[in-house]
Amino acid sequence: AAAVVSFSHFVPRIELVPEKRYLVYPPLMQAVGSRPLGRRVAALRPDLHVFGHTHFGWDGRVDGVRYVQAALATPRERERRPRSLAVGDDFRPDGRLAPLCVFDAAVGGLPAPRRAAWSEHYSRAPRAPSDTRPAPWVVDHWLRRAPARVSSAEGEEAADGVGDRGP
Repeated sequence: AAAVVSFSHFVPRIELVPEKRYLVYPPLMQAVGSRPLGRRVAALRPDLHVFGHTHFGWDGRVDGVRYVQAALATPRERERRPRSLAVGDDFRPDGRLAPLCVFDAAVGGLPAPRRAAWSEHYSRAPRAPSDTRPAPWVVDHWLRRAPARVSSAEGEEAADGVGDRGP
């Protein structure tokens, strides 16, 4: 049977975005996850759904659907956090991310799943929405940019278990 590949710019499921406590821009959570789009993708049941909008690389399965995002991001984001943008090892000789192939007739359809930092993180660690402690890099970011926005409790109790700049 032929592979079904669907596309959207917006994020069809909130689970395709790192939890708010990991984000240096928490309002992102107000602009991602579309229930109508999520229902549409669920009804279609594609083999692969390519989405955008979050500026995080992703290649993982949720409820039987493989979701992929090859984030382009901004030049500053590409410089500061290439690991959270990368999907696989598709880099050009100059170190820039290469275009991501999502269908290859030469291999019979969909390429094998690729490593992406955040989808890999959530394949190992379940979401913990009740844990609202910001990640260490989030606290560091706000301590540098707007120290008055960080309470001493947040600084002392930053979430553990994830590297300095994400998974």
